Amino acid sequence: MTTEERERSAVLSPRQVDDLRELRTLFRPTETLAVLDDFGKWLFGSAAAVGSLGAGFSASRLSHLTGAGQRIFAAAIICLALSLATAALARIPQRKHIHRGSMATMRRALDEIVRWRYRCLFIAAILLAVALVLAAIAPLFS
Repeated sequence: MTTEERERSAVLSPRQVDDLRELRTLFRPTETLAVLDDFGKWLFGSAAAVGSLGAGFSASRLSHLTGAGQRIFAAAIICLALSLATAALARIPQRKHIHRGSMATMRRALDEIVRWRYRCLFIAAILLAVALVLAAIAPLFS
């Protein structure tokens, strides 16, 4: 007997009914994983704003950077671009095959989505922090 068959034949406790109702809500087409999506939006917007500031700085100050300072600033721009790319990857809609009557398939799908987005956003946040630090120290090495 599969997990889904056992779930169908089992009597659910009130708590399991509440869990199932909550999981079904998460998998409604109109619902999203709001916390991760909001963080992805914030990260994407922050990286774009920092990119704009970096472009302005590079237009006015890059000519004053020399040697290692130019290379460090270039590394900051690369980290910023990678941060934007990984934040964008986190936002990619993922199609999951689930059975809305099965808690097990919904939990598995939700766990996969959360793990994927967490990894992408964690990497994006680290890259953004590295970009900020590199851009800040670049003038010190000119």
